[in-house]
Amino acid sequence: MLQKFQQFIKKENLFAVSDKILLAVSGGIDSVVLCELFSQAGLSFAIAHCNFQLRGEESGKDAEFVKSLSEKYGVEFYETVFETKKYVETHKVSIQMAARDLRYNWFKEVSESHNFQYIATGHHFDDNIETLLLNLTRGTGIRGLRGILPKSNKIIRPILWASRNEIADFCEKNDLTFREDASNKETKYKRNKIRHELIPLLEQLNPNVKEVFQREIGRFKQLEILLDTNLQKVKEAVVSSKNDVISIDLELLKTFHPTPLFLYEILSEYGFTESETENILEEHHTFSGKQFFSSTHRIVLNRNHLLISKKVETNLSEEIFEVPESADFIEKPLRLRFSI
Repeated sequence: MLQKFQQFIKKENLFAVSDKILLAVSGGIDSVVLCELFSQAGLSFAIAHCNFQLRGEESGKDAEFVKSLSEKYGVEFYETVFETKKYVETHKVSIQMAARDLRYNWFKEVSESHNFQYIATGHHFDDNIETLLLNLTRGTGIRGLRGILPKSNKIIRPILWASRNEIADFCEKNDLTFREDASNKETKYKRNKIRHELIPLLEQLNPNVKEVFQREIGRFKQLEILLDTNLQKVKEAVVSSKNDVISIDLELLKTFHPTPLFLYEILSEYGFTESETENILEEHHTFSGKQFFSSTHRIVLNRNHLLISKKVETNLSEEIFEVPESADFIEKPLRLRFSI
């Protein structure tokens, strides 16, 4: 496994052997194996642990265990404690999303302040399959089908190639101890439901389904490269910019196929969804002046062009006006207040 680990780092160009790497360590089997592989490979690393205070006394014991790992390997240890539930209430997000936002923001702060070149996580191949299936249930483009990337900016995943079974075998052979998180078995979480219920069902249909997914993820990655190459050519032909306004020539875009896919890939950069893209294609020929809004941008239909600009938040003053019965639509953005 050590040899595969080193080969993967070289193949994916994850980092240089002289780089300092910050390991994100929860105390679970994946992150413990990650630490051991870094140690056996003689690489420079430190350990970072997040205490989300979600498991009562167990959260504190996790932190103590991870600290003992840093002492075992003789490396620096960084720890933080989050008010995760308070963050959930304030930001109106799920526990999983809150934990993700908090930990990655903190990892970035630590890496920048202590000059780490990269942050390594313990994601493995089974995580990749679960991500693919989870993205499919949500609805996703080609970028969701290629799963987790081995390297994304400063985040690297050096054991993404390893299966859960390979990790367990390595742990046993090296007599490694780790912390069990009971919540990993609870199927109330979508990812766990995929892991414990959906994948075993798929394995009944094809015992080698994980190997099939592995090949397909590789193909999806290649398709993404093909898409990006062609998308760049399309953007150079149909997209222009002037005075902070992006213009898309729809008539010219229609000469490129598949048109809906290319338009979605362009508009998604400005926060527009696939369904909104379909509406724009359906209605662009009706009349000029119609507007579409994402959370950050506005599109105005201008004959055969889409004009994209940043959405400006304004305080609309109250105004009383009458809408004639013959009106088919109201172009002006409105804030309505009803009273009885």
